[in-house]
Amino acid sequence: MDEDSKLPIRCISCRQLNSIPSGFKSGRAQCQNCGEYLQNPTRKDEIEGYNKIKIGISAVIIFCIILLIPHVSNLAKLTLPENDSESDGSSDEIKIETCDPESSKYNPDDCLIDIESAANQRLIFASLGHVSLYSLLLFGLSQIFIGTSKVAKFHTSKF
Repeated sequence: MDEDSKLPIRCISCRQLNSIPSGFKSGRAQCQNCGEYLQNPTRKDEIEGYNKIKIGISAVIIFCIILLIPHVSNLAKLTLPENDSESDGSSDEIKIETCDPESSKYNPDDCLIDIESAANQRLIFASLGHVSLYSLLLFGLSQIFIGTSKVAKFHTSKF
């Protein structure tokens, strides 16, 4: 039973395996062979918890930046003066051959179907963008949750 209550810890310097009592609470443990201070094995879990928190916060920051980009872009378009010399007469409208009366493929019935299809494609891409953004936010929040859960298990790593 005495062996079960000891933590086996390998020294980083001399690679000697040391046995530290599991309830060891006084300061820092030293290697029995070379005297080097030993690393607490629970410290690894604590550091992993903090890293999860950092990843989660980074994901939330990236989410916010991505969310702001379209708004900043629209603000720039509204506030910056437009250069009329660069305009070539093209518009942002979709050119569909079945809707162009001068085209050989002109068909009013197909035109309506093509317009609905183009609108649906825009909605699909917009929805995919929103899902991606909110997934990033959820990932970030889950990483923060996991990290704080791991860190909450420890009072402090002494040793």
